[in-house]
Amino acid sequence: MPYLLKRFLFRLHWLLGLSAGLVLSVVGVSGALLGFEEEILAALNPQHHIAASTTPPLNMDALIAIARKNHPDMNVNTLAWNGDDAPVEVRLSKGQDRRGMPVAINPYDGTVLGPQSGSGIFQTVEQLHRNLTVGPVGKQIVGASTAILLLMLVSGIILRWPKYSRSIAAWFRLDFKLGGRSFLWHLHAIVGTWVLLFYLVASLTGLWWSYDFYRNFVNGLAGVSTPARGQNGGGNEARAETATTPISINHAWNTFRATVPNARRATLTLPRKADAPLEWRYLDADAPHARGFSTLKLDATGNLQSNERYADQPRGRRFISALFPLHSGDFFGTPGRALMALASLQMPLFFITGMWLWLQRLSQAKQTRRAQIALSPSSADVSVGDTILVLYASQGGTAERLAWQTADWLQRINLAPQVRSISNVSTPELADAGHALFVVSSYGDGGPPDAALTFVRRWMRADNTTDLSRLECAVLALGNRRYAEFCGFGHRLQAWLGGRGARLLFAAVEAHEADAEALKRWRAELARRWPALADSDVALPVAINAESTSTWRLQQRIRLNPGDDATPLYFLDFVEANPDRSSDARAATWTPGDLLDVLVPPTHERIQSWLDLWQLRADEPVHLDGQTLSLQAALQRCEPPSQPETLSGLDAQTLIARLPRLSARSYSIASLPEHGHVRLMVRLYRDAQANHGLASSWLCEHAAIGSTLSARLRSSHSFHAPAADVPLILIANGVGIAPFLGMLAARADQRGAATWLIYGERDPAHDSHALPQLQAWRDSGIIEHLDVCFSRSPSGQYVQDKLAEQAPLLQQWLARGAAIYVCGSPLMGLGVNEVLTSILGEDRVENLRDSGRYRRELF
Repeated sequence: MPYLLKRFLFRLHWLLGLSAGLVLSVVGVSGALLGFEEEILAALNPQHHIAASTTPPLNMDALIAIARKNHPDMNVNTLAWNGDDAPVEVRLSKGQDRRGMPVAINPYDGTVLGPQSGSGIFQTVEQLHRNLTVGPVGKQIVGASTAILLLMLVSGIILRWPKYSRSIAAWFRLDFKLGGRSFLWHLHAIVGTWVLLFYLVASLTGLWWSYDFYRNFVNGLAGVSTPARGQNGGGNEARAETATTPISINHAWNTFRATVPNARRATLTLPRKADAPLEWRYLDADAPHARGFSTLKLDATGNLQSNERYADQPRGRRFISALFPLHSGDFFGTPGRALMALASLQMPLFFITGMWLWLQRLSQAKQTRRAQIALSPSSADVSVGDTILVLYASQGGTAERLAWQTADWLQRINLAPQVRSISNVSTPELADAGHALFVVSSYGDGGPPDAALTFVRRWMRADNTTDLSRLECAVLALGNRRYAEFCGFGHRLQAWLGGRGARLLFAAVEAHEADAEALKRWRAELARRWPALADSDVALPVAINAESTSTWRLQQRIRLNPGDDATPLYFLDFVEANPDRSSDARAATWTPGDLLDVLVPPTHERIQSWLDLWQLRADEPVHLDGQTLSLQAALQRCEPPSQPETLSGLDAQTLIARLPRLSARSYSIASLPEHGHVRLMVRLYRDAQANHGLASSWLCEHAAIGSTLSARLRSSHSFHAPAADVPLILIANGVGIAPFLGMLAARADQRGAATWLIYGERDPAHDSHALPQLQAWRDSGIIEHLDVCFSRSPSGQYVQDKLAEQAPLLQQWLARGAAIYVCGSPLMGLGVNEVLTSILGEDRVENLRDSGRYRRELF
């Protein structure tokens, strides 16, 4: 199915469900109650059950006289006999009242039974079902909601069509191993499949009562004429008095019983005119359903005029009479009514799960938007909860940027960081703060940066005896290894804090020019104090510069998912362009699991749009990393601001200080050096506002074949594959498959140990690009076990769902010594970790991680 059509149907299904879900819930629950109205009323009114008696019943004329005794001014509409163990019901009316008043009489002793308890409630329930108790307007709402239900059934079945499913059981099997949002999706879809046929029948029949055009159409197909309004008992004439009837009701009853001795129930409708015939509508013993009425007519003299049995009626009339039994399920007897009632009671389930999923979707969208907006001073400087001071001492801006990054991590786990310059804090404030994280640079040969001189002179004196014993703190020390006193100021600051009684969370983390490994250690140490940081999987910035990169040329770009305009995906092949040697990537080397860090500066057009917004000159001089540059050149070394309008009004130098340095975008390598190129798998990124990502946009859309960029190969030792004889369990979603393509290619060359791959993508219609290669590796034995799932397929599974289904197999592979490698999105990584913990327990998962048998690369 084309992606745009599927997206349209998905949104239509959701919109219709949210619009009509509440009405359909009311109609469904009320319909389920009406399906068992007789049984419920019988249970509430045991006095209306007539015990068997040897006394012959009173004749019908006597019963009518008893009914009219207390209502002499009322006429008899109908007389209903519902079997020998039920009261006879005489319905009286006055004037033009069509519904009338029922009078229930014990046919054996003539006792008038009281009104049925609950009958009024069921009248209200019936009105809810038909028109929401608000008359014609409500009837239109119910009719429209019924039509909407039909549309949702059609869209739902199309969205669930198991085009790639190997088993029809996937349509109907409910998996209770799932949890959270996945289970809600699964429950909504599976139960929807269970009840689809019931809802289809109920809606197609229900529309017959909602719209005249539909009723006329169905009647026309059945060859039945639609009576005009006012026919079939709809006239305004007053009924004739019973006394004027030329024959007695009892005579009519005796004639009926003699003619139809096996009737289950019967209703006599009295004529409007004295010379009109009497009409009995009755159910034969073999009537197929509760609306399979036969009709017996007596002329004015009491002789049998006609007896039209239901079985002898034209097929079209029998079909129309079966609409209500089909609607209620009674066409299939009590089991049919029970199943229809159970299906109807699921209506609130779909409304609730649909609404919940929609609210979760809104919440996730908001979280995504918040996560994509860079942390600004106004957003980080909060004062609620347990405040954590994040203090920086920066000379060129690096320490300040890393302080903001640290605050960003803390804020993402619902802590309350305050980012401040170290020059703006006093030791009494530190004493009261509780927690402080210092990110400090060393200037020159281990000295404090200029911004820290005030703090050093004022507070780091020998005579300052402020007690900091209530302070928990840590230090990230930045420096340059060319100097003898590497990170000297950071170490002196740590010693001073310890000398004042502060409790150091861990020894100072040293970082050479903010290298990535040091930042990982910094975050890992912080996670020991705030464990939620370990699971948040927020990407770390990679600080590289032009001196640490080389030039790489784009050799080839291959579209992997044509037809999916929402999330285009590409293979991009790069070769290193070095004038001192042949342009051959074989000159560079890497190991599967390594990364290519690329630097893509903002375009001149993008920078000019910011300058126009800020009303600043491109040639205005600014200081950045010890250099004097034009503002335009400095902006090319900085990350694009996520909300450039918030920076309006700042001078050029302050603006540059606020922006983080341009970070490398890291991409896993999907090829081997022997292939002659670095292959990347890149998906065009769009944020919640549909803005394209800086690097992915250039790589996927703008870079011409043959164009170059600055990049560097970066070893990722923690994600290198184990020895070839170690079994591997590889778990990936989306572009997370990239490093595993390299690992599997290497194992194919090495003929290594068995591999089990669990791979998840979005849409089977567009995202099956990797399947041919994966299936070829499976057929050749490189992959021993292959599981592929699609989150937007009928089964709607994610990789963690596949893993959860195969807990025994996981145990077997781990017993063989397998290592688990996970690559993909943080949400997937969290889900996989939860499944592993539920199967193996926290201690075993921790042991696997400590021993290097459980590794993750999440981005």
